[in-house]
Amino acid sequence: MARKKKSSVFVPLGDPTTISPGLNSRMEVATGFLIRHVRINGNPIFIDRFDVQPKQEIEVKWYIQGGPRASIANIGKKWVEGQMSFPARVDRDGLLPQAIRDILINSEYPIQSLRIDTNHTLSYMGITAENGGSDDNTLLSLDDVVVRSCTISVSPNTEVKINVSFFGTIDANIAGNYITPEDTEIGRKLTWNDCDASRYSSAMRTVSLLEFTIENTIEDAVFLTAMDEQRSDQIKLFGVKQCKWSGRYEEILRLGAETENFFHGGWKVGENVKFDFGGIKFYTRVPLFEMTDQPLTASMIVRKSKFISLTSPSQSNQQGKLIYFPEEEI
Repeated sequence: MARKKKSSVFVPLGDPTTISPGLNSRMEVATGFLIRHVRINGNPIFIDRFDVQPKQEIEVKWYIQGGPRASIANIGKKWVEGQMSFPARVDRDGLLPQAIRDILINSEYPIQSLRIDTNHTLSYMGITAENGGSDDNTLLSLDDVVVRSCTISVSPNTEVKINVSFFGTIDANIAGNYITPEDTEIGRKLTWNDCDASRYSSAMRTVSLLEFTIENTIEDAVFLTAMDEQRSDQIKLFGVKQCKWSGRYEEILRLGAETENFFHGGWKVGENVKFDFGGIKFYTRVPLFEMTDQPLTASMIVRKSKFISLTSPSQSNQQGKLIYFPEEEI
């Protein structure tokens, strides 16, 4: 007696639409390949992840206890918020693209806003409550954006990765100037082999992780919209009220070579911690160290250190420059 052949649960790739009814049939799905780059201040940048979108506070308020019959719509302020991540790249001369430079400069010293152009973000400049469904969304430039946080990190066998979060508004009703760049040099990704680290107390030759973070605290102000001006529920004013620079690293201890430089916390003037990520250098003259984590295990002893950057009052630059590019001298 012949045995009955079992049917396979796998569907041949040649027949996806004839056998698979439902949402994924008879359609071409949009994928991440459509957003491989955006423009920062008019300069293209290749990205791995991008999610920077207009936001708005919308809620229903109840003013009489007992149910939703006496409720009203509370449509509040609009703003821009999101994240992007991308590898650090350099050109043939070892220099960072202008778009990455603008992001890093803004994260360190956000006195001027950035402009972001992408063909995947729509917005409406008028008041949402007066537009009956917001059916007039258009492609606008996100023209008043600053970096809220920026983290650059690398470890062995990985590329130098930059993760950025943004905050801002759309100040002007300007059509998005997004044009797919032609003949744009992609550049070489920076890796662990391009990096270095040092401080006054140690050459840090056995570092196994580097990370530096800049965090900017945003304060926004909301005012009533004037009747005789262009009416919009975009935030009218926001500012950066606090900047925090911090870093962390892990290093493998060498037997008998580092018995006198164990950090128990505190600040050290002239420690001069330098993180070199290839095309970017972070220079901290006065680090404020947290308590060092140095677990004792049967394997290699890995010391984990974290610090906050302080500025030195004796240096000529009172603003305390942090980021240096290859053409700049430290």
